[in-house]
Amino acid sequence: MPTRVPKAILVPKPISVPTPYNASSPIYYMPKFTRSFIEKIVDVKGDENCGFRAIAKYMSLMEESHIIVRRALIREVKDHRNNYMRIYMSKDHYNYILNGLHPPENRSGITLLDKWLTLPKWVTSLQLITIGL
Repeated sequence: MPTRVPKAILVPKPISVPTPYNASSPIYYMPKFTRSFIEKIVDVKGDENCGFRAIAKYMSLMEESHIIVRRALIREVKDHRNNYMRIYMSKDHYNYILNGLHPPENRSGITLLDKWLTLPKWVTSLQLITIGL
């Protein structure tokens, strides 16, 4: 009695699709509209000071200089209060930014999303154009 041989199933071979960029590069995780403004990407210790550490490294300082950067930013915002009040358009928003520059009370080593270095929602693109950003 003849045995039936199953038909071979054809499986397509994977093809490599060329990508116009290096997908492992951190710049491709940034929004497209910001990429032309990014001059340098630095890798820093991920803690509650990471934004200030990145600024310090960008300025050719050591990461540990993040305290100096934080203090300089606080001094800047306080010394030019009137200018920042025009940008943030209210005392509450100005105080929110100023308070956000101080070290977090949460010492877990995790910075909550509302403390990440982002532009606040109330800053519109028109305001950014006006202040030259």
